Amino acid sequence: MLNIISFLIIILASLIGIKGGYIPNQLLNLGLLIVFAYIFSLIARFFRLPPVFGYIFAGIIVGNEGFGLVDKSFLPDMTFIGDIFLMILISEVVRYICKEQSLKQFLRYFLIGIVSSFVIYILTLGFFAPLPIPLEAKIIMGLFCATFSPLMIYAFTEKNETAKPYIQLSFGGYTFAIILLGFLTAFHGTDFTLRIKLAFMPIFIAATSIIAGIVWGFATEKLIYRTANYLKGLYPLAIIFLLYPLANKFGFDILFLAIGIGIHNGIFSEREKSLIEHSSISSLFVFTLFGMNLSLEDAFLLGNSNWRLVAILITFFIFTRIIITRLTLHFMPHEPKQLFSMIYFIPSGPMSLIILYRIIPAFEKSLSGETDIFKMYSIITTSIMIIAIFISIIYLIFKTSYAKISQQAVDK
Repeated sequence: MLNIISFLIIILASLIGIKGGYIPNQLLNLGLLIVFAYIFSLIARFFRLPPVFGYIFAGIIVGNEGFGLVDKSFLPDMTFIGDIFLMILISEVVRYICKEQSLKQFLRYFLIGIVSSFVIYILTLGFFAPLPIPLEAKIIMGLFCATFSPLMIYAFTEKNETAKPYIQLSFGGYTFAIILLGFLTAFHGTDFTLRIKLAFMPIFIAATSIIAGIVWGFATEKLIYRTANYLKGLYPLAIIFLLYPLANKFGFDILFLAIGIGIHNGIFSEREKSLIEHSSISSLFVFTLFGMNLSLEDAFLLGNSNWRLVAILITFFIFTRIIITRLTLHFMPHEPKQLFSMIYFIPSGPMSLIILYRIIPAFEKSLSGETDIFKMYSIITTSIMIIAIFISIIYLIFKTSYAKISQQAVDK
């Protein structure tokens, strides 16, 4: 199945490349991305890791200019529509590769998702076109809205039995599109070493760019599948989540924080409480280990702030989340549920971002202007991948050790 879909990507990309007049090197890069993704996915499965980590490593290797696999003119030469189409195409295919869906299911949901998402994206971009905001912000908002176009179809048709595949497709497609965009930008340029160092810095801010999608996804899966009217009422709420960096300007940050904490902590089960604490402490350790070694000159997003001050503040919010989670699990009814492992490692992104907005003027200033916003998102997406790799290793070690201890207890 992986080979079939891989060849499908190559054929479609080749047709688009020939029509758009792309140089062969760009098609070679796309082919290398698929080959490396296939190889590393097999390696990941050998070590009992999710195949998605193979695609992460593939993106790092192919995207690293130091290996000479990406031409400097790769991004500028691509047309605007072609860039968006290729992002969506690759992201949807990779999403279904990871989910091990059949080719028939992939084609059906891909066609529906790609058409609806692309139409909504164009309409949204046209709506935001007259606004005096950076182009990158308009593109990001368009992608957000396009992500949830299948949700809108579900809301107004009330076809509950077809909602889940559409939601999976749209969430997976958008998330991987942003990740792919981050790979192509964060690892493209002469300041490669500087960007890697910066990628470690916003560990807790990193989750903010996708935490809304993940939280909204689990909330949808838990609350909204059975009743379409809930979706109609909560769709504006999703926009507040997704457009938080801009909504913050209009005073929605408190609402975002309150609702985010409630939904985020409310979906955890009792047996996952220790994993929540363990992941928070591990995230803090990674942040301290790499964050304290960065010079203040390199950490331009934090301006002249003190790293230790930021670490203390984030530590405070980590333990605040633990306390809130315990209270939520104690007073609210819940059902045991096995969540996707990455949910264990999502730190308090929105809360950290609010604090950085409030106490560090340089951070808010860095989000003004087209170049800064684009670079910010590229660094954020890169740090998401880096932290996911490190935390997954820690989690794997923890899980293995726990299994050995449990087995020893049984033997005794």
